[in-house]
Amino acid sequence: MQCEAEPSKKIVLSTLCIRSVVEGEHGTIIVAPMFGTRRVHIVRQSVDEVQAMLAEARRTRGLFSGSLTFDLVEAQDND
Repeated sequence: MQCEAEPSKKIVLSTLCIRSVVEGEHGTIIVAPMFGTRRVHIVRQSVDEVQAMLAEARRTRGLFSGSLTFDLVEAQDND
């Protein structure tokens, strides 16, 4: 299985909804519960980049730190 990100495939997430960030096999996994549903996104940015983006948003904007844009990774099954 190959994974690649297209520049047009982006997601915008509120910094308040991001619950965890971990390294995955094909990219960084972001868990973001919304409206009672757990949503999992795989993004191109590294764990360190995501954590730095979150820290900067919280540092500069305080508690209501807005949202961040991430590049999604799409899995392509070539079997």
